[in-house]
Amino acid sequence: MVPADRIIIFCLIVIIVCVALLFVLTYRTDGNVDEIAVTERETSTELIAEKSEKDKSDSVIEQKASKENKVSKSEPKAAEKLPSTTEEKNTEEAKATEKKVDVKVTVNSTKTETEKTESAKTQTNTKTTAKTETKTEAKTQKTTTQPKTETKTAAKTETTAQSKPSATVKTEKFNFPKAVNNAQLVFLFDDGGQSIKNLEEFLKLPFPITVAVLPDLAYSTESAKKIVASGNELMLHQPMQAQNLSVNPGKGAITPNMSYSEIVETIKKNLDQLPGVKGMNNHEGSLITSDELKMQAVLDAAGQKNVFFLDSRTTVDTKVPSVSMSMGRVWYERNGMFLDNKKTREEFLTQLRKNLDIANKTGCVIMIAHIWSADYLPALIKEVYPELKAQGYVFKTVSTSRGKKE
Repeated sequence: MVPADRIIIFCLIVIIVCVALLFVLTYRTDGNVDEIAVTERETSTELIAEKSEKDKSDSVIEQKASKENKVSKSEPKAAEKLPSTTEEKNTEEAKATEKKVDVKVTVNSTKTETEKTESAKTQTNTKTTAKTETKTEAKTQKTTTQPKTETKTAAKTETTAQSKPSATVKTEKFNFPKAVNNAQLVFLFDDGGQSIKNLEEFLKLPFPITVAVLPDLAYSTESAKKIVASGNELMLHQPMQAQNLSVNPGKGAITPNMSYSEIVETIKKNLDQLPGVKGMNNHEGSLITSDELKMQAVLDAAGQKNVFFLDSRTTVDTKVPSVSMSMGRVWYERNGMFLDNKKTREEFLTQLRKNLDIANKTGCVIMIAHIWSADYLPALIKEVYPELKAQGYVFKTVSTSRGKKE
């Protein structure tokens, strides 16, 4: 047999374990859901207990009822016992119901608060989203209105542009006199051979010109080729000694101490540097052109090379006309004004008007300017050209003009 003390200890252990389990099951809380589960378990336990008590009561009542059939004295006690048991049952059921209701109310209130909170959050988010969308729509509308604004601005600009007449470049009217009998204008440009760039500015002029090139310069031959290739007229700008002996006329010059034959050979050599040359004129040379013997040698060399001579008339004492006539030579002479003694617009227009008067009186004017005036002179000539042409002036080279002398 098992000792009594061990049975007692085993029973105590079982009781402690049960109590502990009951405590854990009763008081453990893991949120509202756990409370509800515990409460339901408690309610279920109570109901089971009540049912058990009810069964016991019913059993007792049945026993008492059977005894009442036998003994009539026991009826009042049974009657008194029954109501008591019923009241206890109703009280316990009411308590259980209240607990359930409390639990349900708690759960419902918790759910309600949670739903309210979530609803509030939802409403807040909805408002925020709505505001954000409203702002976004406003920005979109502003962005959309910008092109309209730009369109309005563009339209306004176009309207303004249409309302205001476009600025036209005014061409100055020079009021040049009309040409008499198709008066001829000859533009002769001296000192070629020093710069190809400057030369090209004159070769762009819209009418035929004559260019005189100095000998023995870096660009003498190249300049000659460009002039001929452009369809313009080429001349030798023959250096000659001026009356001022301190003036150096340059390379290939004719000087006072040179013999007749030396003059002829120098001129022929200079002409050979310029392929396509048609004539020659003097560069400086006031001392030489006033010397009859030396001019005979110059005109003799020109005749041998079949080129004409143009007297630049650097001195009033020139012997070119008399020597040419005595030798039966054709010659030309400058009868117009130099165009660029002063490099200004006013000087150019003043001298040009004088030259137009000469052309209208004599039928032709030969006027001289210089290649080194390329920085302003070609532009001025292009500016006056349309009106000169409209007034009836004819543009010629030296050899094709009416300026020939016999």
